[in-house]
Amino acid sequence: MTGKAYQRIQMKNHWDVLKKDWLLWNTLLRGETGLGRDTLTRAISASDEWWTKKLERYPDAAKFRCMPLQFTEGLDILFSDTAAVTTQLQGLTNVLRSWKASLVCPRMMSCMYGLPDCSYETSIGSAS
Repeated sequence: MTGKAYQRIQMKNHWDVLKKDWLLWNTLLRGETGLGRDTLTRAISASDEWWTKKLERYPDAAKFRCMPLQFTEGLDILFSDTAAVTTQLQGLTNVLRSWKASLVCPRMMSCMYGLPDCSYETSIGSAS
């Protein structure tokens, strides 16, 4: 559309930066009440105390104090499913690590995580 040619790595870098900013923006707003928006800039309008607390935890959020994340609706479409899948995969990975670490009692792990019962003894015997 712009007539410019971009290399794949440039596009990937831009994608990664956009996703990081989108995640940070949503993290700032998640679960917060009483926040406003500046009528001219659409930036987050919050007390200095709120910003101090957030900037201690998320130093990169300083850029959102005076200017909002651009194109949030489009970025929601691009990244919301990706973020959810990533979170689900991380959760599954943690479950699998726990399961692997506790091969002593796989039935206990299946109960803890609501996973189908695995017949540990059967799988050991049929591995030959």
